[in-house]
Amino acid sequence: MTRNKRAFRLTMLGVLCTGLLLVGIGAGVAFAEYSSFTYAGQRVPGNAQAQSQSITAALDPEAEQIRIFGAGNRLSDRLLETARIEVDEDQEPGTVRLDLQYQSIGPKIYASWNDAETGNTIRLYWAGGSDVELLLAYKDQVLKDIRSHQIGDYVTGQLTEAVITVNPADEMKIVLD
Repeated sequence: MTRNKRAFRLTMLGVLCTGLLLVGIGAGVAFAEYSSFTYAGQRVPGNAQAQSQSITAALDPEAEQIRIFGAGNRLSDRLLETARIEVDEDQEPGTVRLDLQYQSIGPKIYASWNDAETGNTIRLYWAGGSDVELLLAYKDQVLKDIRSHQIGDYVTGQLTEAVITVNPADEMKIVLD
């Protein structure tokens, strides 16, 4: 009986050591795989659609300055990077036209201006889109990126170009913020 206990203990010790060895090998392989991943940067999932939009807003005639800004850091940063102001004699005085190009998997860019909340500003913001559509688009993109050993910062939409057109009389009023 003592011999059976001893044999059982040695067998269990062997099983424990084998298990620890396999766990160590698995952890090493997992760490090696994790270490091989690269950062893919900020990206819109691959099935995003290129969209364009034109928004015309009336300017406050008494305002000395009209701020145009994006709500949220991501939209604000992209607006500052991509926007350019163009002066056009044909643009009606007292108005501004924003021609926006962006990629999105659902949300659209909207604007609010000259209301009680924003004052003498034009605020651009993302809104809309289906949560299920976003979930499926992100799932597909994340799985594709994992297969290619990348991971990124996935966004629902990205502004690619913004052209702000004003009449020469209003040019000095426009400030990008």
